[in-house]
Amino acid sequence: MIKRLSYIFFILIMMVSCQETYEVSKPDQLIGKEKMIEIVTDMMILDAADNVSDIPLKKNNISSYQLISEKYGIDSIQLKQNLNYYNTQFDENLEIYKEVKANVEAKRSALDEPKEDSDSTSVKTIK
Repeated sequence: MIKRLSYIFFILIMMVSCQETYEVSKPDQLIGKEKMIEIVTDMMILDAADNVSDIPLKKNNISSYQLISEKYGIDSIQLKQNLNYYNTQFDENLEIYKEVKANVEAKRSALDEPKEDSDSTSVKTIK
């Protein structure tokens, strides 16, 4: 029984350790890190907006990736290749996502700030 369990355990270890790994090559049209930060920031914001309410996008038959493609002049293949490439570049990817987090937090805090009352109907006291 123990011999059989040892054999099964050995086979499982071999199956897990023999997983195929692949290297993602640098895309022909590599998107620069700064532009990638902007793209991923917009992707995160669109994804969050889509999770809140996807009605405006669906109503106009628009996808988030379509908006990204039009704004940055890239196609879905180029975007996917670059996302895959940066995901294999740990240090650069970490820097990108730190910047994305900072960008999203800055945009959120700008929305949370109270705005000055610019209503023309408000009464102002003149002294």
